Parts: sequence; C-alpha cells; structure tokens
Amino acid sequence: MILNVEPLNRPQREALVGFIVIQRLRNPYFIASLEGSVAPVVASDDPLTSLLASDCDAWLETNTPGPLLGPLFDGARTHLAPSHPSFRAAELTAHIALRAVRKCVDQT
Repeated sequence: MILNVEPLNRPQREALVGFIVIQRLRNPYFIASLEGSVAPVVASDDPLTSLLASDCDAWLETNTPGPLLGPLFDGARTHLAPSHPSFRAAELTAHIALRAVRKCVDQT
C-alpha cells in the first residue's frame, strides 16, 4: 500500500493547484519558453492598431490632460470612436491611457 490517505478535500485541492502554479511560474525555463511563444503575438502590430495609436497621439497633442482623467478619456473616446468602430470603449480607453503615459514619461 503506497498511499493510505483519503482523497483531497476542496481546500486541499485548491491549495495544491496554487502550489503547482507558483512552482511552475518560478521555473526559469518555463518563463523563457512562455516569453518566446507570447512575444511574437504581443509585439505584433496590425494596421488598425497603429492607426489608432497615431490618432490617439494627434488627439493628445491638442488636448492636455488635466487633474481628472475621466473627462480626458470621455472626450477622447467620443472623438475616436466614430473613426475606429472595431475597438470597444475599454480598448479605446486602454490605448489612450498607454499613449498618454508614453507621452508623459521620459523615453530615455
């Protein structure tokens, strides 16, 4: 008799799964293979996204961010949504935020 134990209950199973996931994420070989397989997908740039990025940059050049970001995002979405109908509101907001951060942060 190798194991004389009862099957794991739910909290024990969840803890075991969490332990296995953490051990997997700590493995440098797994992370390297993950970066190699995900990087081409994440780094690829399609024409619609690059057009949206340039439109976001143009809008941010004429509209200065103030202390409240809500009106900035609302105004940008209102301006950009008609010319980019394939992007959802959340995606537009994410692109605007990333372009605004890129504009404000020193790129050196």
